[in-house]
Amino acid sequence: MAEKMRFKSVSEAAAFLAVDDTVKNLVQDEIDNSQIVNNLLRLRLRKGVSQKELSRSMGCDSSKISRIEAGNDAQLKIGDISQYASALGVQMNVFFEDTGRY
Repeated sequence: MAEKMRFKSVSEAAAFLAVDDTVKNLVQDEIDNSQIVNNLLRLRLRKGVSQKELSRSMGCDSSKISRIEAGNDAQLKIGDISQYASALGVQMNVFFEDTGRY
């Protein structure tokens, strides 16, 4: 009988399945680079809204929603994020933090 495995992260599970820590690092990098995407998807699912319903609210094709949710943060446009959040009835706030570099 197989022992039930518990992992602390998706990247840890991926590394176990691939038997390679390099995979763990690649998966973790992708997760780190997709925080906004993950939050948008989590919001949509929590509200029980389908991609098709959201696309109707946004006035776009459902393939656009699919592309947004399948991408990473660097591929997102601020207008798409704002429109997505608004269609879900979620307020979006943007903050800028001075790191004191200049």
